[in-house]
Amino acid sequence: MRFKKRYLLIDGNLDKVILEKYQKIKIFHHDGYVIIKCPLDQVKDLRRDIGKRVLRISGSLKKIKINLGIKRI
Repeated sequence: MRFKKRYLLIDGNLDKVILEKYQKIKIFHHDGYVIIKCPLDQVKDLRRDIGKRVLRISGSLKKIKINLGIKRI
């Protein structure tokens, strides 16, 4: 399977803002979700910062799944 970045972010600045503040996280786009892997000590802050911008956040501590409510392009 090949993946392209086919997903939009609700707030186009989400990637930049989050990446500047949290240096160690990785952002993946998969199946309509944006999956963020993040160090455990930063999870609470990250959830708070992201929660203002997106519809639903779910997932375990190490992986935060964010449903942007966006269909594939």
